[in-house]
Amino acid sequence: LDMIGLPGHFLLATRPTPTTPRTFVDVFNGGRLLGLRECEEIVTSYGIGWSDSMVTPVPMSEVWTRMVRNLHNASWRAGDVTNARLLEHLLACCSASTT
Repeated sequence: LDMIGLPGHFLLATRPTPTTPRTFVDVFNGGRLLGLRECEEIVTSYGIGWSDSMVTPVPMSEVWTRMVRNLHNASWRAGDVTNARLLEHLLACCSASTT
């Protein structure tokens, strides 16, 4: 499965074959199976214009960074400053090692 990072939403996707189109899996909504049209509806529901490039698979490093950033934001919202600062440090260390 490929990892697809839509704006505001994360999906998994099968790899297309010459006879089978790509199927998207919405892991945050019970594993609901989606087609390209439903992906477009998700993006446009956020007021963002659609581009087919939005369903290009993302590298694992980008997925990891996005997950840590989400945890960081959740920590700040919950008032967990210690954890938020730890996650900031983790993001800074990892981004420095990839540049």
